[in-house]
Amino acid sequence: MNYLFALVLLPLPVSILGKKCCQFPAYSFSAMTNVTKEDFKCSEPVSVLCQIDTNGSGYVAVGISGNLTEQADTKPLVIKKGSSSISASLVCDTSSQMWKVDKKSDKYDNIGCIMRSTGGVWIVY
Repeated sequence: MNYLFALVLLPLPVSILGKKCCQFPAYSFSAMTNVTKEDFKCSEPVSVLCQIDTNGSGYVAVGISGNLTEQADTKPLVIKKGSSSISASLVCDTSSQMWKVDKKSDKYDNIGCIMRSTGGVWIVY
């Protein structure tokens, strides 16, 4: 008599399977990404683009900022800056569940766009 055994995979939470994921990294609505939050899958690489119009806007630079945590009282750090457009590649470090920017060693919980006023103040937008 032959028996056929089938393995049925049930949708299990990621933590049960032992795989760690990063959450979708972009916290500002202005950060353009190659994948939407709704279509984001676990820890896939993400490209982010931030841009502004500097002609007569009162802003002289654009940047990408990163937060080390999601706590409300933490100040975003300026990671990269450019004149009117800046982009970065984000890769999930699954051991820390944080994002690395352009293969650098620093890690961030989330990423956003910032712009610098003519007075030198960086503003999240």
